[in-house]
Amino acid sequence: MLVTGDHGMVNVPADRRIVAEDHDELAGFQRIGGEGRFRQLYGPKPEKLAAAWQTFLGERAVVVTKEDAIARGWFGPEVSAKTLPRIGDVLVVMLEDWAVMSRRFAGEFTLVGMHGSLTSAEMLVPLFSVGGRR
Repeated sequence: MLVTGDHGMVNVPADRRIVAEDHDELAGFQRIGGEGRFRQLYGPKPEKLAAAWQTFLGERAVVVTKEDAIARGWFGPEVSAKTLPRIGDVLVVMLEDWAVMSRRFAGEFTLVGMHGSLTSAEMLVPLFSVGGRR
């Protein structure tokens, strides 16, 4: 028997959750999506928005524009025209056990385990096998 999951998880303690709406430095977006470990921001002036978020978050995150993420190959070697509008103008990838929360997604505050970032704990897929030889 094989048992697998679609991704790993990271526990995010309450004191490692940054609420976007509580910090003026994190304003400037029109919409916020994604998950606490990998936020997608939509709005004008992505370079300015990315710089402001990176300055505030520092070593807790990697913040890039959509164009930068595509150039880095985060979405594979090619991104279809159909997919482009679905990617945020700015991507916020949280490191270690940090998360950026939003009151727009109140249910996320109840979660202990989160996923979506680029850490090995979240990207590696668990696989367990049980069984004997025939």
